[in-house]
This record gives sequence, structure tokens and C-alpha cells, in this order.
Amino acid sequence: MEVLTADQARGQANEAAEESREEVAARKRDALLQQDREAILKALKDFPDGETHTEIRTAAGLSGVRFGPVWADMLIAGEVEKAGEIRKSNGRNYESFRATGQFHMSC
Repeated sequence: MEVLTADQARGQANEAAEESREEVAARKRDALLQQDREAILKALKDFPDGETHTEIRTAAGLSGVRFGPVWADMLIAGEVEKAGEIRKSNGRNYESFRATGQFHMSC
């Protein structure tokens, strides 16, 4: 058994506390990302034929900062796909997106 000096014991305790804080922060971050992903998936159900990512973000109730990383991960994972173009009321065409067929089958 190793005997630690008071400074060593305090140092180890501080390191353990810092690691614990980092783990808690990581769990909170992961939970928020999962919550945002679920909000996007729920919004996508409202647009089975596709919609712009801006409309999907608005329907999900997310800011651009929170939406962007989750959206990118979903595109990479194949949960979201391009659905072609959609003409909006301003007469312009925009790229539209929808949940993949794989997602629709699992809901």
C-alpha cells in the first residue's frame, strides 16, 4: 500500500473530480444531441414527400447552431436523403429532404 502526501491526495481528488465533471458534461451533451435528433425525426414525419432543411429545422424547434451538427450526422448516417427540389411561394426552387425509406419502415 502506497502512502500519499497530503498534496498528492488532494491532487488525485482534484483529478477525480475533474474527470467526473467531464463525464457529466459529456452525458448531458449526448442527451441533448439525442433529444435534438428525435425532434428532427418527429419533424420529418410531417414532410414525407420532402421539405427544405430550413422548414424541417423550424418544425423541429431548433436553432441553427443545434440543428446543424445533428443534421449533418443524420445525412452521413443515411437517415435523411435528398428528395429533389421544392418550389416555394417566392417562386424559387430549393433542395428538399426527407427521411429515408429505412426510417419510414422503422416508425
